[in-house]
Amino acid sequence: MYTMSYDITIGSYKLGMLDAVNVHKSVELLADTCEITLPSAQLNKTLDVERHIRRGDVVVVKFGYKETGIAEEFRGWLQRISTDGGNIKLFCEDDLFTFRKEIPNAVLKKVSLAELLQHIITGIGRNYRVNCSYTWTYAKFVIRDATGYDV
Repeated sequence: MYTMSYDITIGSYKLGMLDAVNVHKSVELLADTCEITLPSAQLNKTLDVERHIRRGDVVVVKFGYKETGIAEEFRGWLQRISTDGGNIKLFCEDDLFTFRKEIPNAVLKKVSLAELLQHIITGIGRNYRVNCSYTWTYAKFVIRDATGYDV
């Protein structure tokens, strides 16, 4: 019989107890997601995870069996914490989470798709590279009160 094992870290905090993990990877969604469910109490004492973790912390989820080894199943960012329904739920998203930052308003004229993508990356303050083979150009592209994800 196999024994399930896990290794989950959020920021510098390592989870010691767990109720459930649901990793969702699909070509139908832009982002891979992970939902981690924790019990709300341990030994009749309420868990205070918000003291140890916060939105934007790096999340690494590994699980498997002790006998065959554990593997990394998800790497991303903590998007939000929910305490409804008697459990603590941690909602995580892959690197697409980094695009959920407001970017400056702009009116871009005669901008290629590659230039637009580079503008978004610069706006969110990340160091990603653009590798775009599409050659179309927008006559005018307006960015107003939007995040990199929205654009």
